[in-house]
Amino acid sequence: MKLITSISTTGAAALLLLLLTGCVGGSPDDGNVPTAVDEQTAPPVDSTLAPERDAVIVVAGVDVDGQNVTVSSYIAGILESGGECVYSFVGLSAETSVAASGEPDRSVTSCGTSQVPIDQFTKGTWEITMSYTALDGTVTTSLPTALEIP
Repeated sequence: MKLITSISTTGAAALLLLLLTGCVGGSPDDGNVPTAVDEQTAPPVDSTLAPERDAVIVVAGVDVDGQNVTVSSYIAGILESGGECVYSFVGLSAETSVAASGEPDRSVTSCGTSQVPIDQFTKGTWEITMSYTALDGTVTTSLPTALEIP
C-alpha cells in the first residue's frame, strides 16, 4: 500500500470536507442537514399525576381561659382559595363539627384557626379529624388527633 506524502492545499481542504461530510451523515444537498447538538425533548407529563396531598392538624386544644376548643390545620400539596375544611370532633357520646374556608398560605392551603365553644363538649377524650374538600372535588383527610377535655 502506498501512502500519499504530498497533497496540495486545495486537495487537502477537499479531502477534509469529504471526510467530515461522511462523518456527520450527509450533506446539505441531500436534505439531511446535521445539527451541532442532538435536540432532545422532555418526556410528556402525565397530567393525571398530582402532587400528594396531606392534611395536617397543627393545633388542637382547650384555650387557656377554658371557653373554647381551638384547632388549626393545613393541606400540603395544594395551593388554592375556596376549598372547604371541616373539623369533626367525636367523643364517647357526642359529635360536633365546624367548617372553615381554605386559603393559600405560602406553599400550602391553610384552614386558619377555628374555635368551638367548650359547652359543645363533654369531659373526656375526643378524636379530631379534618377533611378538606378541594375545588376539584378531591377530599383529603388528616390522621386523627386526640384531645382531652378536662
